[in-house]
Amino acid sequence: MHHSCPTDPDEPDAPARTAVQELTGRVAGHEAAPRAPRHVLVPRTGSTNDDLRSALTGVDGLLDLRAARAWPHLSSLRAVEQTAGRGRGAHVWTTPPRGALTISFVLRPVVPLDRLAWLPLLAGLAIHDALTEDACLAQRGWRVATKWPNDVVLLPAPESTCAGLDQVPGWGRARKVAGVLTELVLPAEALGKADDAWRPQKRDQAPAVVLGIGLNVGQRPEQLPVDWAISLAAAGWQVEVEEVAQRLAAHLARLVDQWEADDGDPDRQG
Repeated sequence: MHHSCPTDPDEPDAPARTAVQELTGRVAGHEAAPRAPRHVLVPRTGSTNDDLRSALTGVDGLLDLRAARAWPHLSSLRAVEQTAGRGRGAHVWTTPPRGALTISFVLRPVVPLDRLAWLPLLAGLAIHDALTEDACLAQRGWRVATKWPNDVVLLPAPESTCAGLDQVPGWGRARKVAGVLTELVLPAEALGKADDAWRPQKRDQAPAVVLGIGLNVGQRPEQLPVDWAISLAAAGWQVEVEEVAQRLAAHLARLVDQWEADDGDPDRQG
């Protein structure tokens, strides 16, 4: 479905949406665009996923290949504050200014279409690796785990003082620190082929996957929306959102590159 992109300057989210439109419009108007990933930071928006999906999608609901040149593979849109983020099951959540990492990536992997379903799992692994790059959480009594298909959680280590956490139905002592939402925008060439092994011949022909990630970084416990949520700060790790963003982007690029090199088949190398 095509999402409209309002540009009324009186709308609270207009600066973010206008920036995305202007960037896309320059490329659609045949100006040359760099092919390196583009990383855009905006102060406030409703949903980074919605903004990118709108920028990539034509009026026919399919991928606009010319407009998509503004957002090369592994580009990202990040918001300091997000007011209408979305999760699975149409759940809506907001983040306080500078409290969380709210970021969406554009992925254009050259793999068979039926292997794109691996991307949420790769995103969960990228988050895991970003949070375990050093021992900061382990030193505070936490270990990081993935909760398929789209959550990353912190679990108290058995010997830690956190082990006495209350059990939450459906979560136990696990506490959600991050979530993933992926949305597929198909090019016309792939229409009707979502269940087979159609494969783009080059990146500019590939479907676009908008990969949204929300990661709780600096929220205080009272700012978290549910009992089973946690932030890095609440877990005792005071870290800047920017540092987490850089770690995440690096690990996501590494994992996607490895997966793409194996033609989207994680079992190829065992």
